[in-house]
This record gives sequence, C-alpha cells and structure tokens, in this order.
Amino acid sequence: MTQRVIGIDILNDSVRAVQMVREKDNILVEKAMDYPARRASDDTCGILRSLTRRHGFDPKADIAVALDYRHVFFKKSNFTAEQWKSFQSGDNTDLEATFPLPSLELIVQTCDEQETDEGHEAVLTASSGPYIRERIHPVLEARLHPTVVDSEILAVVDATQQAYREAVTGTAIILYCEDTHISLAITEKGRLRLIRNTSVSLPAVDSMDSSNEHLIRLLSEQIQMSWQRLRPDDGAINAHLYLVLDSPVAEDLAECLAHELDCPVESVEPGKGWTLAPGVNLDASLTVACGLAWRALNQTSVNFMSALPKGAQHRTNLQREVTVCTLLVLACFVSWFGGMFMQMRSLKSTQAQIQEDIDQTFIKAVPGENAVKPLAQLQQHLDGTVSNHSALQAYSPDRPGVLTVLKLIGETLPQENSITFDDILMTDNDVRLQGHCHDTQDLYNWEKILNDHPGFQNVTLWPAGWDQTHQLTTFKMTLEIVPEDL
Repeated sequence: MTQRVIGIDILNDSVRAVQMVREKDNILVEKAMDYPARRASDDTCGILRSLTRRHGFDPKADIAVALDYRHVFFKKSNFTAEQWKSFQSGDNTDLEATFPLPSLELIVQTCDEQETDEGHEAVLTASSGPYIRERIHPVLEARLHPTVVDSEILAVVDATQQAYREAVTGTAIILYCEDTHISLAITEKGRLRLIRNTSVSLPAVDSMDSSNEHLIRLLSEQIQMSWQRLRPDDGAINAHLYLVLDSPVAEDLAECLAHELDCPVESVEPGKGWTLAPGVNLDASLTVACGLAWRALNQTSVNFMSALPKGAQHRTNLQREVTVCTLLVLACFVSWFGGMFMQMRSLKSTQAQIQEDIDQTFIKAVPGENAVKPLAQLQQHLDGTVSNHSALQAYSPDRPGVLTVLKLIGETLPQENSITFDDILMTDNDVRLQGHCHDTQDLYNWEKILNDHPGFQNVTLWPAGWDQTHQLTTFKMTLEIVPEDL
C-alpha cells in the first residue's frame, strides 16, 4: 500500500517542505522545496496553499509539522515501576511541576526510555494544547490534513541518523543551528541522552572571515556545556559531531569546530539518507522537513496531535467556516436590503415624475381649473365630451335620416301583404321593428328581400307566436343600416 507524507518546517521567513512516499519497503523523496516569504503579503497559509496548487505536492497526503522550539520542552526523568505504570496510563500529575507549561492541557510524551534497576529512565518531551492548535491552524486554513505534530530537533536527529549510519552505532552530538536558536542532542548507540534548546541570535554566515570567530566560540561553548552536563567526569569530548547549518561555508565551519573541540565534525547532507526522485536536491535547510516526513512514515512515539481531544484539530477550521458563513449571510442581507431600498427610491422618483406629467397634461388640457384629482377630472371631461358628441351625431349630414330609413323599409314590403308595424326604434345604425301579420309566409318573404337589399345587413327575425284572440302572428325584427348604400 502506498503511503505519502509531507514534512513541513514552518519558519518566520520561509516554509520548507519535503514529500516522501513509501511503496513496500522502498522510500522515495518525490519533492522538496524551500519557499521564502519574499513579500509581507506572503503569509504562511498562502504559501502552504501554493504547495499543492502550484508546486505539485499531493493535497491528499498526510502532513507532519514541527512545533516552535519555544513551545516544546525536554526532560530526562527516572520513574519507579509504579510511577511508570501510572504515567503510561495517561496520568501526568507528577510531572505538572516539571515543565513550564499550564497543567490544564499539558501533553507529555516519551522520546526514549529504558529499564533500570529502580524502574525506568526516560527522555520526555512536553507541550500544551494551545501551542499545538496554533501550529496546525495555518495548515488547516490551507485545506491540508495535519496528522503529526512533532519536534524539530527529533526530526533532525532521525534525518542525521538516516544519512550517517555511524551516528547510530557510536556517541553522536547533533547540532542544529537556525537564526534564532540552537538545538542540540546527544545520542549513544542511537538512543537519546540529552536535548537542549537555546535562544541565540546567530549572524548570517556566507563567507569565512574574522567575524566568524564569535560564532565558532559560541557553538563550542554550547557543545562543551552540554557534554559536561551529560559526562561531568570527561574532560575531552569523545563523540562525533554532526553540524546542521544552512550555509555555503558549513564545511569550513565544521573544520574550524573540529580544530576547536578536537573531535571529528561532519557537515550534514540529508540527501545521503534516501533515494531521490530525478531533479530533487536536499540541502541542510531541508533537514527538519526530511526528518518530519521520515518519522511520520515510521510512526514514531512522539505525536502531540494524537494526544489532543477528539475533534480539537478541526475546531479552528470549523470556527472559521462558521465565521465565513455568518459574514456571507450578513453580506447577502445587506445587499438585499440595500437593493430594496434603492428600488423603492427609484419607484418613488418615477411615481413623482409621472404625477408631475399628469398635472402638466391636465393644466394644458383644462386651463384655469385646479388639479385636485387630475385623472378623475379628465375622465369627467371626456365623458361629457362623448355625451355631447352622441347628442350631435344625430344631426350629422352623413347619417341617414329617420324618414329615409322608414321609406326604404316601406319600399321593401311586398305590395300585397298582411304585415303591420306596432313599434319602431331606431338607434345610430340599428333598427328594431315589432308588429303582426296574418300570414307568416309574408314575414319570411320580406326577410329575404331585406337580406338582399344593399342598404341593410344582419337582418334577424323572431316570430313571437300566435295571438289566438285576434288570429294574428306577432314578430320582432332587428337589422343594421349600411349608410353608404342608402
């Protein structure tokens, strides 16, 4: 089964990453990168996102990171059998005063341990929950999957031992130098005996000159002090020193330290310990990232993240998601409210313009009259105008007169018929007739004559029925006048 891990060393001014993959018994370094923060806007989260989006790192790989050296502490302790059993069960009560950390979220893990006549001797490391969450926060922000939180000096020790097998068989002093601190570990046959972190300000070393004498003296003092703490009876340093320093003159400094301490000194090249993919180059700056990925693949005993309460590693990300969703909802509400407000203002402005146009139209149409309800007043004037027009329409020269229409109707009657009119109603273009006759055949013959006459159209006849008393047939008829054909 293929297992892939990215070791990430997060510094103040850069992010260093190494991607390793295990396939059966073979481990391959697939990618390596030292990404400096060139601008103030290059935040850690943005650089971490670029690992997968721009530089080809696997976004699904497990992530191993190291705590800041100021937030992790080491202590060599002796336990009785009972105390060791209690410690193994998760009881850190006896160790709360040992480390300068809050006891509420104190996390203590074992770096190395061995049985003694009195019980157990162990090298312990400790940190606190808030420091761990602070470290994994940018990793979660970048949508990566942190699974291991380790220590940088432990990663350096493992990377050095992997590159130099003699560091496992004898006594070794591993010295890791950064701009802000020095970390030192002493091992005997691969087992940890002492670890120290010291805050110092180291100058940049780009060339060998007289200014480096202070650096060499400082490093020598730290090494001798640590050796005397472990071996107070030994005057000479009987160990192999491994120097991890990102500098073009690291080998020259190693020679100077060898002369100063009278012991063999090696400038560490982490690329010696693994198979590298084509184009991958590992220098001393990537030692921590290499060690982190290696330790995560081999599931070493130290993993502060595994000791966090379940779900704590996702808490920061969840809080961010809730915050973002809340802000989005608020933004949508503000946008909707602002849009509705602007639309109402626009509608009110349009309404005012329309009302002004109506008032102006009313003033032009009806000068001298006050506009109280302009539309109602205009409708009233229009109704009056239509009524006056209807009254005058009867006197229009183009409209046929009543006598003319009656004359035409009379001319259409057959000479011999029994039709008599009882009532005649004439509107603008319609004539309604009501009457009676003795023979219904006369009615149908007359209806046919009217339909054939060019001056009439839409002739409709309704025989009303038989009048038994007078022995007559009553009827009603409507027809339309065609003025141009009269």
